[in-house]
Amino acid sequence: MSILPRGNDVLSINPPVGVDSALSEHGSDWLWAVTAIYLVAFLGLLVFCFTAPESDRVFHYLFTVALLVGSVTYFAQASDLGWSAVRDDGSGATTHQLFYARYINWVVSFPSVALALGLLSGVSWTTIFTNVAVTWLWVLAYLAAAFTPTAYKWGFFAFGTLAYAILATSTLNESREAAARSGVSRDYVVLAGWANLLWLLYPVAFGLGDGSGT
Repeated sequence: MSILPRGNDVLSINPPVGVDSALSEHGSDWLWAVTAIYLVAFLGLLVFCFTAPESDRVFHYLFTVALLVGSVTYFAQASDLGWSAVRDDGSGATTHQLFYARYINWVVSFPSVALALGLLSGVSWTTIFTNVAVTWLWVLAYLAAAFTPTAYKWGFFAFGTLAYAILATSTLNESREAAARSGVSRDYVVLAGWANLLWLLYPVAFGLGDGSGT
């Protein structure tokens, strides 16, 4: 007999009514784990917001907000909330869950990374604002693609991926040159390289996930 019984009754409290392909209990368990990771990271970074010198807190603030939004959106997904039913490709006889909550996370976290890279490199504010706008276009185009049940979704996907290509070119080329002039080239190249490597996974993940209706 378990002293502390464990159970995930999310799908009983918030059942995925009206869809054929839905979140599983194991999927919800995984999302709860990610939510916990985000919360721990948020609380840890929040401490540094109060201990770091005030002039150095801009990066802490950026990523504290991003982690808090991520915590909320993963909580929503783990709770089987923040989704809409979308028809699958083809006949449209079946439907699946589209968690729009994850796009809310991306529309905050992606610009935060782009803004942080811009501030680090010392590139012009015009370039920074352009990069932020491009990240919004990228995410919103993917969201439109995810809600489109026909093959026209790949048109939105192409526009979104083009936006990412522009962002990658800017952060790996123009901003790198600005970082070199500021004397932070090595650190910037490492951070921008990692950011773009992770960003590169999103078009792949979209094609295998929301793009394929799974």
